[in-house]
Amino acid sequence: MLSLKVTEANTMQFSRQTPNGYCAPMCEPLKVVQAFIAAWNRMDFDAVVGALAPDICYHNMPLEPIDGLDNVASYLRGAWTFSACDWSLLSIAVDGDKVLTERVDAFTINEQPVVLPVMGIFEVRHGLIASWRDYFDLADYRKQLLAATAANAG
Repeated sequence: MLSLKVTEANTMQFSRQTPNGYCAPMCEPLKVVQAFIAAWNRMDFDAVVGALAPDICYHNMPLEPIDGLDNVASYLRGAWTFSACDWSLLSIAVDGDKVLTERVDAFTINEQPVVLPVMGIFEVRHGLIASWRDYFDLADYRKQLLAATAANAG
């Protein structure tokens, strides 16, 4: 179960239990995904992971899917090598429990920009992200990541 707390900075904080055993009205899928993106932009790892369901399936579509909260959290922790993060939301659409996002995900790694157009699909269940699929150009990402890594070696 999930409860949401809106802070003074108008951000949402996630927790796994609600006092009454039901999801607060703000748990609608759109707000869950918007809060998830805001957590990325604040670089708040705990809030990012806190938005994910225990049985999350995370799939960067060019790669193999990752199942389960512990596995996804471990993967994200290992990939959290950036010093800045800005997910720019270009478009968002909701169809029931699915939220589709057109984004540009920008990271700074070793003072180098890594910018990636992404189409993401989130499925929200009981106020948590149960499925997260991102479609992007893997070759472009690897090229930019290699350049950022090389900048650190030089």
